[in-house]
Amino acid sequence: MLNRLLWVLALAAGWASENSTAHGVVYNDLNHDGKRGVHEPGLRGVRVSNGVDIVKTDRDGRWQLPVLDAPCEFFVLKPEGWMVPLTDQNVPQFFYVHRPLGSPNMRFAGVEPTGPLPDSIDFPLVPHDESGPFRALMVGDPQPRDLQEVAWLSHDIAENFADWSGAFAVTLGDITFDNLSLFEPLNQMWAQVGVPWWQVIGNHDVNRDVKDDAWSAESYARFYGPTTYSFDWGSAHFLVLDNVFYPKPEPGKNLDGYQGFLTERVLQFAKNDLAAVSKDKLVVVLMHIPFYNTGNAGDFYRLLEPFPFALSVAGHMHTHENHFLDQDDGWRGAEPHHHVVNVTACGSWFTGAPDEQGIPHTTMRDGAPNGVSVFEFDGVGYGIEFVPARRPASQQMTLHLADFILPEELRSETGVRFHANVFNGSERSIVRWRIDDGDWASMTKVLEPDPLYEETRLRENSVLGSEKPFAWRKLPKAADRCTHLWAATLSADLPIGRHVVTVEEVDMFGKVHLAQREFSVRKPLR
Repeated sequence: MLNRLLWVLALAAGWASENSTAHGVVYNDLNHDGKRGVHEPGLRGVRVSNGVDIVKTDRDGRWQLPVLDAPCEFFVLKPEGWMVPLTDQNVPQFFYVHRPLGSPNMRFAGVEPTGPLPDSIDFPLVPHDESGPFRALMVGDPQPRDLQEVAWLSHDIAENFADWSGAFAVTLGDITFDNLSLFEPLNQMWAQVGVPWWQVIGNHDVNRDVKDDAWSAESYARFYGPTTYSFDWGSAHFLVLDNVFYPKPEPGKNLDGYQGFLTERVLQFAKNDLAAVSKDKLVVVLMHIPFYNTGNAGDFYRLLEPFPFALSVAGHMHTHENHFLDQDDGWRGAEPHHHVVNVTACGSWFTGAPDEQGIPHTTMRDGAPNGVSVFEFDGVGYGIEFVPARRPASQQMTLHLADFILPEELRSETGVRFHANVFNGSERSIVRWRIDDGDWASMTKVLEPDPLYEETRLRENSVLGSEKPFAWRKLPKAADRCTHLWAATLSADLPIGRHVVTVEEVDMFGKVHLAQREFSVRKPLR
């Protein structure tokens, strides 16, 4: 308690912020030891930031920046063809966290006091081949509550990507489920993938015992540094935005006490960052809360609209969605903007009946399985692959159709509908179907809950009955309207017997996915 009182008094007196300037060098770390040697040259033209301002190093690799009001970090913006150091757990070390007095006392540890500014804050870089196409693993909301769920993430996701050949991975926020002591075990677990692992802060990654948004990311900063930053990789520029504002400034119905919002500090950094990015580059914006739930997203749209090649990826919703933002969404760019809400690694928060390994099936509320996405970048082009957990990679949709259908049902006024839930489907997908070897016909895109999810939820809840405690965590109360669901109606002329329905999707990138399901038309048993 005394330490906290001293910290508050020091902050009030202005000791926690310095009216001074930080200096340093960005250099070629020839021997890869992270310490600048006499013969290791400085690198010219590399950008360095204090979280708002961005400067380029001079011909000797030197930079200087003002110290902002606490909290403050200094970091290098990784340029194309160069790499920052990694910890033994593949966490990028591109930053210096400046906390003269350390973080305030909190439930989860923040940053220890760093004392006065070092005489020189130096950032080592090493040459890095980034030519040609590359792949990035996008992991939405791992969100484990405890070590058991960290293990489930390992079995569901990480083990399938061990020693992966891609370029890097990104967690799109909600790294944990309010248990910030899991940052370290998660780092150890994800290390088996074997690639640099960048982070985005989520609303479940904040220090909830603070009353000022500026100090809400201290535990995050301890491990990962700044919450808003950028880096170049090959042909693309990646801009990471912190759009989680905590605590919420006004009372509301959101019990978590946060809102999707971009502070002036974040917007100013984004403006300064994009000012130096070529319009010939693909700009990839990474965030936790989708744009449509970010109160002042339009302020950022104005910064991004001049870039003809841009993509954005969020998490948070525990669904998988492809949106194309246009004027109705407040987007004023020449072409609609592709905004992806990424599949989550924990699915529906590890709910639902467990499988033979004890892992909940955790189907998301749009009927899609938990999993990850692999993005492939090539010049200004890109592709997206949905990778389901605990399923073959080729399984890109589920078909919902009864096993047995009576002729009377086919001839009823409404007929018999069936649905195809195409996990990575979008308004730009072409989806068609046929029965047996018949002609192909188009399916109709619908915006409604996935019936297979609803059936699963009701069946599991009936099994659980009124037992308490439940044998497992129940699925969320209701399905969300699915943005990648198609429907069709079976012909009343189908003859009695066994049939096969085939569905084909051609996605927005030209990839073809197929699924089949058998069913019978039969007379009632007597």
